[in-house]
Amino acid sequence: MKWAEHLYIGKRIEDRYPKVRAALDASKRPAYCYLLTLPTSQYNQLEIIHSFQFYKNKPYIKMPLIVGLAADYDESRQLVMSITNEVYQATGDVDIRSYILQREGST
Repeated sequence: MKWAEHLYIGKRIEDRYPKVRAALDASKRPAYCYLLTLPTSQYNQLEIIHSFQFYKNKPYIKMPLIVGLAADYDESRQLVMSITNEVYQATGDVDIRSYILQREGST
């Protein structure tokens, strides 16, 4: 698994985050969570993937960078809005992909 150093975590999953991350790292399926990833395609900004779907589609040719974790789909959408707002406030643009990659130290 490739995790972003600066991870966005939803409020409803904060208390379960250590267990959920450990399960994901061990290739186990946590009961219920959504991952926000930078897609391997450079043309998309973010993807919202249910943890079950993430493992169903393995193996990835190139593992996507996980940038966020949410308890449910609604919370994942809220995280995307929050990230978009943060990027816009910081850069005046909504190029989420470039912002995250620059913040993580890789371009």
